[in-house]
Amino acid sequence: MTKTFGKLALGLLVFSGLGCGAQQKPATADVPKYDVDSQQTISGTIQEVKDYPCPVSGSLGTHLAIKAGSEILEAHLAPAAFLKEYGISFKVGDSVKVAGVRLMFDGKPAILVREITMGDVTVTFRDDKGRPAW
Repeated sequence: MTKTFGKLALGLLVFSGLGCGAQQKPATADVPKYDVDSQQTISGTIQEVKDYPCPVSGSLGTHLAIKAGSEILEAHLAPAAFLKEYGISFKVGDSVKVAGVRLMFDGKPAILVREITMGDVTVTFRDDKGRPAW
């Protein structure tokens, strides 16, 4: 009886673990790709800084709401841990220049950031081919 219970418990543990893992994977069909040929540069002001689970980075990502002209774009930077590791931070009101790929993501204007410049400091998140630095 103990062996049967142990096997049943182990089976439930493995089965429930598989279910949890499946829920955490991003839906790759909906994740935009970085298209180097579509790179643009925008200038604007940071309206909001937020971290949330992001299907682009596949982890907790750092995002900026940037007002560029009359439009507000959601800027996808990199995993929050990457920014923390290198001491990179942003604040509301900062003026920025962003190079990246503009697109519509989840029905909102967005930009996948390759590099961002604040004053005389430039931070690069992707190489010249669009590959993530993280």
